[in-house]
Amino acid sequence: MKLSHKMVTAMSTKTIHQIEDDIPDDIDFSQAERGKFFHPNARFNLPIYIDAALHAQLSSIATDRDVDVSVFANELLKKNIELINSKK
Repeated sequence: MKLSHKMVTAMSTKTIHQIEDDIPDDIDFSQAERGKFFHPNARFNLPIYIDAALHAQLSSIATDRDVDVSVFANELLKKNIELINSKK
């Protein structure tokens, strides 16, 4: 379910007890499994945000090279990290 800005704002102004009161009483959790979707070694790929101007440059270069901008940015970062590490 995608939350609208209005829903997020409403939720952020409520206390935990008010949120719990919003849950319908007729939901049956008797067959629920705790930890069913827990994966201890799960990796989270968090987004990295870059300036709009830099994104435009990267997108332009990636398009010229017929490569996805994410692939190009990853290659660029890997090469720069190699350069940084080689100067240590």
